[in-house]
Amino acid sequence: MPHFTIAARDALRTALTGLATTGGRVYTAHTRDDALLFSGQLPGLVLLTPREEIAPAVLGQSIYERTGTFELIACVEKTSGAADLGLATYQIVQEIEIALAGPLTVAGRQVPFYLSGSIETESSEQGDRLVAMLILPVQAMYFTTAGVPDAHA
Repeated sequence: MPHFTIAARDALRTALTGLATTGGRVYTAHTRDDALLFSGQLPGLVLLTPREEIAPAVLGQSIYERTGTFELIACVEKTSGAADLGLATYQIVQEIEIALAGPLTVAGRQVPFYLSGSIETESSEQGDRLVAMLILPVQAMYFTTAGVPDAHA
């Protein structure tokens, strides 16, 4: 079984696959720069797992409280059919918020995912192509036992 954080990322990807605007175009990447690798298959979502905070849940016990922070990057290419990139990216954001309305199942356990932080806007020009990106911070809190990072405590 993978590390619980990767299992959480995969559950998030599954929950976001099939949205009306992005369909099956949900990709995982290592960095924001990698998001541009998928720019030929847009609109789409790129899912990053940039950081995780970990702390003892109760001092003296071997349970860790973990907060996984994921970045969802909604990517839209400017075309004649998508003249308003802001409208197009926020349509994807709306679909994401609806998909995250309830807890997701990760390794057999219910885990709430929630938006937390600042939504950022970026764009990238590649020759005559313009790709707009909206970056949403999503967090999930879960617990693991020390020495068992692949299972919820």
